[in-house]
Amino acid sequence: MAKYTFEVTAGTYTSLDGELFQTGDEVESNIELDKMFRNKFKRLGVPVESSKKKKPAPLPEPEEVEEEVAEAEEVETANTFGENVTDRFPSAVENGYLVFFAEQFGYTVTTQDEPTAAINGMPLKTKTKLTKFLEANKV
Repeated sequence: MAKYTFEVTAGTYTSLDGELFQTGDEVESNIELDKMFRNKFKRLGVPVESSKKKKPAPLPEPEEVEEEVAEAEEVETANTFGENVTDRFPSAVENGYLVFFAEQFGYTVTTQDEPTAAINGMPLKTKTKLTKFLEANKV
């Protein structure tokens, strides 16, 4: 799998392992961050192919929320972030966020005003990380 190097060109970025990167920092990733998050990353150099072929670990199934929550407004958009699961997260509804889930990536948070622009940098892999992100970003 190719490994890419990027420079953070706007804001901050939190990696999947929780490491925080500021504007100007270099980030290595197997994901083409510059394509996933436009105008946030600048690709540096040519990707390096890994000498070992590894099969990626399967992603965990998303946890289902058992509580009933207020329904979020439906956003009719061809969203590349996955299925809109906002209604499963009351704090997202209360703060005007949309939450999308894609099995291969995880959870992505956007605003209702800009449903195609992620505000959480990298997708969040677990419900716990998503909940912490929503708590930290209350409006």
